[in-house]
Amino acid sequence: MLRRLLGILLIVLGLAAAGLGVASATVWRESDSVVASAAPQGDGTLVVTDPGVLELIGPDVTVRATVPDGGTVSVAIGRDIDVEGWVGIDHSTQVTGLSDWTTLATSPVTPEIPAAPRARRPPCPASAQTPRAATCGSRRRPARAA
Repeated sequence: MLRRLLGILLIVLGLAAAGLGVASATVWRESDSVVASAAPQGDGTLVVTDPGVLELIGPDVTVRATVPDGGTVSVAIGRDIDVEGWVGIDHSTQVTGLSDWTTLATSPVTPEIPAAPRARRPPCPASAQTPRAATCGSRRRPARAA
Protein backbone atom coordinates (compact mmCIF):
# COMPACT_ATOMS: atom_id res chain seq x y z
CA MET A 1 0.00 0.00 0.00
CA LEU A 2 2.84 2.37 0.85
CA ARG A 3 4.52 1.66 -2.49
CA ARG A 4 1.37 2.48 -4.38
CA LEU A 5 0.89 5.74 -2.44
CA LEU A 6 4.53 6.71 -3.01
CA GLY A 7 4.19 5.96 -6.75
CA ILE A 8 1.08 8.13 -7.07
CA LEU A 9 2.79 10.95 -5.15
CA LEU A 10 5.82 10.83 -7.49
CA ILE A 11 3.56 10.92 -10.57
CA VAL A 12 1.68 13.96 -9.21
CA LEU A 13 4.96 15.74 -8.40
CA GLY A 14 6.31 14.96 -11.89
CA LEU A 15 3.16 16.32 -13.56
CA ALA A 16 3.32 19.46 -11.40
CA ALA A 17 6.99 20.00 -12.32
CA ALA A 18 6.20 19.54 -16.02
CA GLY A 19 3.27 21.98 -15.76
CA LEU A 20 5.43 24.58 -13.99
CA GLY A 21 8.13 24.17 -16.65
CA VAL A 22 5.66 24.76 -19.47
CA ALA A 23 4.14 27.75 -17.65
CA SER A 24 7.54 29.36 -17.07
CA ALA A 25 8.33 29.04 -20.79
CA THR A 26 4.97 30.48 -21.93
CA VAL A 27 2.68 32.24 -19.46
CA TRP A 28 5.30 33.61 -17.05
CA ARG A 29 7.83 34.44 -19.76
CA GLU A 30 8.76 38.09 -20.16
CA SER A 31 7.97 39.85 -23.41
CA ASP A 32 10.47 39.48 -26.24
CA SER A 33 9.98 43.08 -27.25
CA VAL A 34 11.16 46.28 -25.64
CA VAL A 35 9.09 49.42 -26.09
CA ALA A 36 11.16 52.55 -25.56
CA SER A 37 10.18 56.11 -26.39
CA ALA A 38 11.79 59.51 -26.65
CA ALA A 39 10.52 63.06 -26.77
CA PRO A 40 12.58 65.13 -29.20
CA GLN A 41 14.26 68.20 -27.77
CA GLY A 42 14.16 71.63 -29.36
CA ASP A 43 11.82 72.07 -32.29
CA GLY A 44 11.68 68.28 -32.74
CA THR A 45 11.68 68.32 -36.51
CA LEU A 46 14.63 65.93 -36.95
CA VAL A 47 15.47 62.83 -34.91
CA VAL A 48 18.59 60.86 -35.87
CA THR A 49 19.74 57.56 -34.33
CA ASP A 50 23.38 56.65 -33.87
CA PRO A 51 24.55 53.63 -35.87
CA GLY A 52 23.68 50.39 -34.03
CA VAL A 53 21.08 51.89 -31.67
CA LEU A 54 18.11 50.23 -33.37
CA GLU A 55 19.70 46.78 -33.07
CA LEU A 56 20.65 47.09 -29.36
CA ILE A 57 18.07 44.54 -28.17
CA GLY A 58 17.58 42.33 -31.20
CA PRO A 59 17.61 42.16 -34.99
CA ASP A 60 13.86 42.76 -35.48
CA VAL A 61 12.95 46.42 -34.97
CA THR A 62 9.73 48.37 -35.36
CA VAL A 63 9.90 52.17 -35.43
CA ARG A 64 6.77 54.21 -34.78
CA ALA A 65 6.90 57.99 -35.20
CA THR A 66 3.98 60.22 -34.26
CA VAL A 67 3.37 63.95 -34.07
CA PRO A 68 0.70 65.89 -32.24
CA ASP A 69 -2.44 66.92 -34.09
CA GLY A 70 -2.06 64.18 -36.71
CA GLY A 71 0.67 65.96 -38.68
CA THR A 72 2.74 64.36 -41.41
CA VAL A 73 5.75 62.23 -40.46
CA SER A 74 8.53 61.14 -42.77
CA VAL A 75 10.89 58.31 -41.85
CA ALA A 76 14.13 57.87 -43.79
CA ILE A 77 16.83 55.23 -43.45
CA GLY A 78 20.35 55.73 -44.73
CA ARG A 79 24.05 55.37 -44.12
CA ASP A 80 25.40 57.63 -41.39
CA ILE A 81 27.36 59.82 -43.82
CA ASP A 82 24.29 60.27 -46.04
CA VAL A 83 22.10 61.13 -43.05
CA GLU A 84 24.63 63.73 -41.83
CA GLY A 85 24.59 65.31 -45.28
CA TRP A 86 20.80 65.28 -45.40
CA VAL A 87 20.45 66.87 -41.95
CA GLY A 88 23.11 69.43 -42.79
CA ILE A 89 23.23 72.40 -40.44
CA ASP A 90 19.71 71.95 -39.03
CA HIS A 91 19.13 71.38 -35.33
CA SER A 92 18.29 67.77 -34.49
CA THR A 93 17.92 65.31 -31.63
CA GLN A 94 20.42 62.43 -31.54
CA VAL A 95 19.26 59.07 -30.12
CA THR A 96 22.37 57.56 -28.52
CA GLY A 97 21.02 54.42 -26.83
CA LEU A 98 18.77 53.34 -23.97
CA SER A 99 18.80 55.24 -20.68
CA ASP A 100 16.55 52.50 -19.20
CA TRP A 101 14.29 49.77 -20.60
CA THR A 102 11.50 52.23 -21.49
CA THR A 103 13.35 55.44 -22.38
CA LEU A 104 15.73 56.24 -25.23
CA ALA A 105 18.78 58.33 -24.37
CA THR A 106 18.80 61.51 -26.44
CA SER A 107 20.91 64.62 -26.75
CA PRO A 108 20.34 67.83 -28.68
CA VAL A 109 22.66 68.45 -31.62
CA THR A 110 23.67 72.02 -32.32
CA PRO A 111 25.15 72.16 -35.79
CA GLU A 112 28.53 73.66 -36.48
CA ILE A 113 28.01 76.40 -39.00
CA PRO A 114 30.89 76.42 -41.46
CA ALA A 115 33.14 79.47 -41.46
CA ALA A 116 32.56 81.99 -44.21
CA PRO A 117 35.01 81.65 -47.09
CA ARG A 118 37.85 84.16 -47.33
CA ALA A 119 36.99 87.26 -49.29
CA ARG A 120 38.32 87.25 -52.83
CA ARG A 121 39.14 90.17 -54.97
CA PRO A 122 36.26 91.16 -57.18
CA PRO A 123 36.51 90.24 -60.85
CA CYS A 124 37.64 92.90 -63.31
CA PRO A 125 34.96 95.03 -64.82
CA ALA A 126 34.35 94.24 -68.47
CA SER A 127 34.98 97.84 -69.48
CA ALA A 128 38.57 97.96 -68.11
CA GLN A 129 41.03 98.48 -70.97
CA THR A 130 44.27 99.44 -69.19
CA PRO A 131 47.09 96.94 -68.50
CA ARG A 132 46.73 97.58 -64.74
CA ALA A 133 43.06 96.73 -64.84
CA ALA A 134 43.88 93.44 -66.58
CA THR A 135 45.36 92.16 -63.32
CA CYS A 136 42.25 92.96 -61.32
CA GLY A 137 41.20 89.90 -59.31
CA SER A 138 44.60 88.18 -59.51
CA ARG A 139 47.93 88.63 -57.79
CA ARG A 140 50.01 88.68 -60.99
CA ARG A 141 51.68 91.86 -62.12
CA PRO A 142 51.14 93.04 -65.66
CA ALA A 143 53.97 92.50 -68.10
CA ARG A 144 56.10 95.56 -68.80
CA ALA A 145 56.18 96.91 -72.28
CA ALA A 146 59.69 97.25 -73.76
